[in-house]
Formats: sequence, C-alpha cells, structure tokens
Amino acid sequence: MQPFYYRITWSPTDLIEEYTRPARIIKNKENVAVDALSGIETVTFPKVGKLECFYTDGLRTLLTTMKNVDTMEEKTIRYPGHAELFKTLIKCGFFSDQQVRCGKQMLAIKSISTEYLRVMLSQGDEQDISIMEIEIRKGKSKRRYRCIDYYDSKNGITSMARMTAYTSSIIAQCIKHYPDFGVIPPEYLGMNKKICQFIKSELKKHKITVTAAKS
Repeated sequence: MQPFYYRITWSPTDLIEEYTRPARIIKNKENVAVDALSGIETVTFPKVGKLECFYTDGLRTLLTTMKNVDTMEEKTIRYPGHAELFKTLIKCGFFSDQQVRCGKQMLAIKSISTEYLRVMLSQGDEQDISIMEIEIRKGKSKRRYRCIDYYDSKNGITSMARMTAYTSSIIAQCIKHYPDFGVIPPEYLGMNKKICQFIKSELKKHKITVTAAKS
C-alpha cells in the first residue's frame, strides 16, 4: 500500500524498534554500530524484480559466535523507496518518546505513530513474499544461497509465518538432540551436520528450500 509499499504481518512496535535501533555489524573484526535504514543498496531477484536493502540490527548472537569473520552485516529487504520514507518519519520525530497531550491524556508520540501504522499497514492484500539471501566471501571465492517463499493461499498462511513458525517448531523438535546444554545460539545447531540436515529436510516438507544462487 502506498506510500509505505509494505503490508505488515508482524508487530509494528518491533518494526519501529528495528528501524530506530542502531544496527551492529562486524567491520575489520570490530563490532561497529551504524544507523538503521542506512547503506541502501538496489537488489534484483528473479520473478520478483528490483528491490532495496538496508542495515538493520539482525546479527544478534552472530556478533560474538563468529569471531573469525572479518566483515559481517545484515540488511533488510523492502520495496524501493521504503527506507527513505521511514528515515523522513524518524527525522520528523514521529517515533519520539516525547509526551504530547491527546484530549485528557499524555501520550508518547511513538505510541500514537505505532497505532496509526498498525491500522495503515494492516490494509491491503495479506499475500506476502519472504526473501532470504546469504552471501559468503573468502578471498576471490564467493558463494550465495537464497530462499524465496510465497503466501500459502490454500491454508491462508503468510510466508512470514511459514518462514518463522515452521522453523521455530522444527528447531524445538531437534534441540533435544544437541550434545550441549544451556543457552544455545541457533547457528550452533546449523554447525551440527546431523541437526542441520534434519532442519533442512523438515523445512522441505513445507516446500521451504535454500538453494545455491548464481553470483
């Protein structure tokens, strides 16, 4: 839906937090913070077309578990123009914690904006698409892996729900077989060949596959 070019399928509160919190990346093996929504790039995907991507704070535990990586960053994919629009809203103070009077109540501007976005971004067709792409470089060698998933019209399930809920359920099923204990970063499960294969095979049953993409 214009002008946002986005139909939310998850929490608008978390969306705003993702767009306003500094994004942590690894640069020259150092943990560096950059502005969310910065570093905008144009990307093109087959059967989807031209999109954009920008920094968001998504590396989480990878910031500490991948100590041998020189450079690592995560970017969120949206339709072109999305990042600049939200950067403008942020600059105008629409996501500020400043309190303003609304009738007899004092409310944070962020709270008002969140409720407005909850309504506006819930309009339009729920049929969504989810795209994940991972690019790995070492010297002159480069590998790229991609997963593109679509709305399940037969069961009325969004691709966002398919990509997150199915994965979480499968991980919950296999985590008991992990040979360690305590808090387990999800990437550790992927490093276990047997568990990784189980996760991929179970996702494939739901027609969610990660394939090698052309560089």
